[in-house]
Amino acid sequence: MAFFEYRSELYKKWQKKVLLISWIAAITILLLEILIFVFAIEKNILGNDMLHYIFLRIVCPSTLNILTASIALLFFMRKKTNRMVRTYIISFASFVQCATVSIFHSYFQFLPICCILPFFLCSIFANKQLLNWLLIATVPLFLASFFNMISNYPVDSNFYPPMSFLCFSALIICSYFFSKHMVSAQEAQLWFIYGNYRKQRELIKELKIEPMTQLYNKQALYEEIDRMMGLFQTGKSKPTLVLIDLDHFKSVNDLYGHLNGDFMLQKLAELIKSNISANQNAFRFGGEEFVLLFENESRENVLSVVQNIKNQLEHTKFDFAPDKHFTLSAGISSLYADWRAENWIESADTAMYKAKELGRNKIIEFESL
Repeated sequence: MAFFEYRSELYKKWQKKVLLISWIAAITILLLEILIFVFAIEKNILGNDMLHYIFLRIVCPSTLNILTASIALLFFMRKKTNRMVRTYIISFASFVQCATVSIFHSYFQFLPICCILPFFLCSIFANKQLLNWLLIATVPLFLASFFNMISNYPVDSNFYPPMSFLCFSALIICSYFFSKHMVSAQEAQLWFIYGNYRKQRELIKELKIEPMTQLYNKQALYEEIDRMMGLFQTGKSKPTLVLIDLDHFKSVNDLYGHLNGDFMLQKLAELIKSNISANQNAFRFGGEEFVLLFENESRENVLSVVQNIKNQLEHTKFDFAPDKHFTLSAGISSLYADWRAENWIESADTAMYKAKELGRNKIIEFESL
């Protein structure tokens, strides 16, 4: 799994958890309010304010909580909603629930500070912009909930309200900067992990590269064949395999030396790389043999690519043999449902040897045999 795909899945899991907590909180707050309401009736605390209490303490906040959680769930379930939008919607759903606690359930003097709780979600999602938006939304909420608390529960001394306001304000500011540092630390950790992930990917890639030709090696070939065969079985791909072999390569080594033979292999690798596109892969199969894999190409396109490589090699001049023309033979094979990797390669090999038998410097398709 790629790093950013893993990160996206991790955030999706956290979004699910936060959404679940939002639903649990909404139901729990409703049940607690009902219990408090029953207790207040038994103690005859409400008097003539029963309907007002039900509307203000139960109906309004619970409707708002459940509606907010439902909207968040709807956006989460929509496949077209991207990860960033989901994060914002779910985070602000939690913020709204904290707001209802701060404003509608101000039984205790510490409840207005509930508005800082969504700050810490930002450290999970490593999102500074979300943190800043939550701070902007928190300031008016805190002021409204604080003055609501003061108006409902006045104190005899003028000392406590301003001191409570200063303490709550300081706590909000400290929580914001603490969350900001947590977000920065989370971002730094993520990019450190991503840097190591990229280095590991580069090392893995280097292990799959054949040093002399800089094409993929046989191990990478079989991994790619397995992948393409998997796609083929699901109907998502119609792959083609091409086996290329230099004609009379042993005589090149014998007459001109192995260094010049290596140079010819490197030149052929360059010609191959210059003719293939992103959805085609090239591999050194061994010795003077090369393999091309086409994931979803028509027969005509495959033939065109191989023909171009063959023609370009034939017209390439080598300093060690300026009067010589070097050629290749190639076998092409599609994949069939009951085949294994060995069957697929063997079919292309059979077509390639048929090209040798017919005089070399030819391209033969297995299906034509």
